[in-house]
Amino acid sequence: MTINVTTLTTDEVAQLTSSELSALNGVQWGQFTPAQVAALTTLQVSTLSARSIGYLAQGNIRAMTTQDVQVISQSTMRSISSAALNALSTDQIGVLTTTQIVAISPNGISRLSSDAIGALTSTQVPVLSPAQTRALNTIQVPLLSTEQVAALTTTEINSLLAPQLRTLTSDQIDAMSSTQLGAIAQNQAFGITTDQLIAIESSALRSLGSSVISTLATAALGALPSETLQELSTTQITQLTQLQLRSLGTATLTNLAPSQIAALTTSQLHQLSSTQLSALSTDDIVALGRPAWPC
Repeated sequence: MTINVTTLTTDEVAQLTSSELSALNGVQWGQFTPAQVAALTTLQVSTLSARSIGYLAQGNIRAMTTQDVQVISQSTMRSISSAALNALSTDQIGVLTTTQIVAISPNGISRLSSDAIGALTSTQVPVLSPAQTRALNTIQVPLLSTEQVAALTTTEINSLLAPQLRTLTSDQIDAMSSTQLGAIAQNQAFGITTDQLIAIESSALRSLGSSVISTLATAALGALPSETLQELSTTQITQLTQLQLRSLGTATLTNLAPSQIAALTTSQLHQLSSTQLSALSTDDIVALGRPAWPC
């Protein structure tokens, strides 16, 4: 028997069996009113397929209570369309369980609207898988709030591709902890821009891995103020390449701490220009403990 949805009372809607609900077609689901959708019980909602939910119009999906949204099954969340996900209200997105969030396909993540991205909570963000994290597109990444960025795990930070990392704003970079910065890998570092590098707190600069330091663009490194470069550890100093060293102006080079100058390897000293070497102070040469002009 074909169910005439338009004549169903809210009480009758609440009595529909899972078999009856699964048999409804797109036209019938489209005839549901917000009041009828709101009348669905949590047990009924837990049995709905991604197809059924996808048939509901945006206003009708938003008629689901937050309790209803939380019982949408994991299997349904795996197959749910991006249109259905984006039809959820920000309040509904915010109450999705971590199990439901994990179930969303990477493709579904990549198609989330700006409102949906902004609705993710600091509890939901840390459960994104590496595949889901990498699925965030370069339009979505800059939309993450500083609170959301701060909630990213080191695994998620390490999962970001260089183009994604490059789109982080200065405020987002500033929101990252030393532990998060330390999770950035060498193959991501070439994506770090000058503005981003400047946004890193001087005291947090030491958190960047030595291999990351050697990958930083010369323009980015050369743009750092002297007081920031003075925060580099001696281990990081030894990783600077010829191009990076030569990108440092003589004033910047001579403003390095004596301990940093002393950390320069013989090979690095060979790579300095004659102008840079001539600019070294007596204290710098004393700190080196060896001739500034390597033989």
